[in-house]
Formats: sequence, structure tokens, C-alpha cells
Amino acid sequence: MKIFAKLSTVLCFLLALIIGCTEKETQVEVSSVSLNTATIEMVEGETFSLMATVLPKDAEYDGVTWASSNASVASVNSGTVTALKEGTATITASAGEKSATCSVKVSARIIAVTSITLDKTGLSMQVGDTETLTVSIKPNDATDKTVTWSSSDELVVKVADGKVTALKAGQAKITTTVGNIATSCDVVVYQSDNVIIYTTTDKKVLKPYNEDAFGSAIVSNTYVGDVGIITFEKPITFIGNMAFYKQSKLQSIVIPDTVLTVGEKSFCTCTGLLSVKLPQSLTSIDDYAFCECSSMKALTFPDNVLKIGEFAFYSCENAFEDNTLMLPKKLQTILDHAFYGCRLRDIVWPDDLKFIDNSAFCNNDFEEITVPGSVTDINAFTFQGCKLLRKVELNEGVIKLTKNSFWSCLKLSMISLPSSLKSLDDSTPFSDCNLLKDVYIKVIDPSKIDTYGSDPFEDCDKNLLSIWVPMESVEAYKEKWNTYKDNIKGYDF
Repeated sequence: MKIFAKLSTVLCFLLALIIGCTEKETQVEVSSVSLNTATIEMVEGETFSLMATVLPKDAEYDGVTWASSNASVASVNSGTVTALKEGTATITASAGEKSATCSVKVSARIIAVTSITLDKTGLSMQVGDTETLTVSIKPNDATDKTVTWSSSDELVVKVADGKVTALKAGQAKITTTVGNIATSCDVVVYQSDNVIIYTTTDKKVLKPYNEDAFGSAIVSNTYVGDVGIITFEKPITFIGNMAFYKQSKLQSIVIPDTVLTVGEKSFCTCTGLLSVKLPQSLTSIDDYAFCECSSMKALTFPDNVLKIGEFAFYSCENAFEDNTLMLPKKLQTILDHAFYGCRLRDIVWPDDLKFIDNSAFCNNDFEEITVPGSVTDINAFTFQGCKLLRKVELNEGVIKLTKNSFWSCLKLSMISLPSSLKSLDDSTPFSDCNLLKDVYIKVIDPSKIDTYGSDPFEDCDKNLLSIWVPMESVEAYKEKWNTYKDNIKGYDF
């Protein structure tokens, strides 16, 4: 029995060995690998799924491995191909000893233009003028941003790379095209001497309040694109009285270069008026011309204006950039209330200014003011109600201070009076100037200052006031102005 048992064990071992050798000899190898496509054309950013077929189906292998010949162009992960940038690559799928390839061509992604806009949709130009149009393209990374320009009438305007040149009077349309998208700008070309260009808030024709105010018949009044055009029979030399009175929809206006005068109330109470271009030919701005044009901004004066009339810029509180009034270089006359309530903080004076009328600069925001010596008289109420005004300097040449010149300048603390001064009017120039602290008077002989028997400082606080006079004149002033003998002090001018 023991021998039989041992023999059985040996036989079982031999049988197992034979079976194992048979299995090894019959393992199924991979005979082929194929892909679902041999070529792929892709665009940057796209993905594609490659599928590998391994035959025979019962082949034994360790899985499919994937590789790219140029991973910066096309990467592959478990058969998913991702296009990264323009170029070519070969994707290889391997199983066992077999493999298959797919050629990949990646093209640049085309980003289409979705919209274009011009910085201006309407232009009004004089013959000979040039303007530049700028086009904005979206998206910013569009593939093809080639811009083409064209003019509907090249006899009127020509265009090259956005530069528009006005050739003769007329109308034309400038068209800008990028790909299959286009936009346009309407252009009006005019001869400047017989045309007024304007805009309105509703982009409609504006009829002048007084059509007979121009000295020339109106031939046409049209609105083209973004601008209105009034054409006259002949060149105009004035904008007459009440020409555009109370036209609240008037937004901007260009006055022709031949105009000499802007008449009374010509733009009075045009509350929507933002912009006015005044011509260099202009010599006179008459009474109430721009009164209560409260929206007007960045107004600049031509050099040749000689006179600014009564209430001409009354309550034009936004008209002057940085609240600084740059007066015309040749200006001689400013009439009463001309710049009342304009929120002015500074003035640049012209050399030839001779006359400032009553209340010309009432209710402004000056903190300091210097009046040129070319202006001999500071008239009544000139700076009344300038409640922020602290310091005043009157230059040599000023002769007279009249009544209430600085009435209700509540913060006024210092004023300097020149040696040329001859008159302090009989009604105090400093009414309600309760904080006036230092008055510097350069006149050597007080008898030369006519006070008409009145007290020019009667509204001032004597406990606060110091009157500074030339050192050699202290006693003369104390004798002349006995009421203020304790306030008079010597100063070395």
C-alpha cells in the first residue's frame, strides 16, 4: 500500500507538469492593433476620442499604451487626443508587440469678429479739414482684424487708414468693414462762412427762435447723422437778438468764422447747451447773450473780443474749466453782472482791460483776487457776495473804490490799496466785511484820498482792524482819520 501511495503522488506531479506546459504553449498573442481612424484634422482646443481594437479578442496583453510624437501639438491620454497648437503629430497605440498610428493635423483656431464700432458716427467738417476715425474690434483676439475703408463719394471726402479729408461741400458716408461686418460714419462738409453747425439732445432739426436774426435768409436746415446744419444764402456776420432764445434742446453749436457779434439774448436760457465754439472774428458778446446757460462747459474766448455785455454769462456756473476765467486778450469792457454767479475761483486778466461795471463778478468763489492797474475804477458791488474771498490786491493804477465794492465778502481779512488811489466812495466799500483785519494803504498823503466825509470802514470791527500806512505818514493819517488813530500803524512798503 505504501508503494502504491508513493506511486500515486509521482503520477499526480507528472500530470500537473504536463498540463502546465500545455497551457504555456497555448497562450494567445496579439496579432493586430487598429484605430477607428488613421487621420484627424483638428482645431486648437478641440478633443477627439481614438478607439483601439486589439485582435484576437482573446489575446493576452497588459493594456493599450498611448503616445504622441509631438505632445506640444497634440497630447493623448487613454485615447483622448487634445489639440494644443498648430502643427502635426502622430499618435501611436500599442498592445503587446503590435501598434497602430494616427496622423493628427492641428489648425489654428479661427476667432471670428463679432462686432465693430467707430469712435464717431457723425462728422461735420470744413473744406480742407481732416479728422481721424478709430475702429474698435471685438473680440480683441479675433483672428483676422483687417480693416477696409471706403467713401460713398470720394469727390466730397476721401479716407485712408481712418484719416478722413474733406474735399468739397456735400455729404458722404464713410464705411468701415472687418470681415463681413461693417459700420459707418455720416460726414457733412461745409463752407464755414455761411453755415451754422449744431447738435440737439433729440437729434432732430432745431428751428431758431428768431429766423430773421442772421442778416441772411436760411436756405436749408437739416439734420444729417449726428449734426444739424443751417445753411444761409450768404455769409453771416452776426447772430442776432434772441436767435436761439430758450432752445433747451440745443446741445452744441459752431459759430462761423465771419461772425462779429453775438446779439442780445441770442442763447439766453439754452439750459441744455454744453458746447459753444466762438470764432476768432468775434468782437462783441452782447447783453444776456448766454444768460443762464447753466450746462455750458469749457468755454474759451477768442482773442479779439472787445466787449462783454450785461448779464452775458449770468449764472453760467459750469462754463469755465477749473473755474478759471481766461478773458479775451484784447478785452476792454465788462458790463454789469456779466459774470454773476459763475463759481469763478480765478481770473486771468488781459492787458488792455479798462472798465469793469457794477456787480460784474458778484457771488463767485474767489479766495484771492488781484485787479490790474489798467482798471481805474472798482465800481459798485463789483465783488459783492464773494463769500470765500479772503485777500484782495489792487494794482497800481486803480484810482477809485465805489460803494459796496466788496459788500458781504464775509471772510475778507486783507486788502492792499495802491498809491494811485484817490477815492473811497461815500458809502463804505466794505459793508458787512466784519472780519477785515489788515488794510494796507500805500498812498503817502491821506489828504489825496477823498472819502466824501464818510467812514469807509464803519462796518468793520475796530478791535480787529489794523490800517497799515507808509511809515512817514502815520501821524498824517491819524490826524486825517482820527476815528481810527488807534488802528493806524506804520509799514515799510
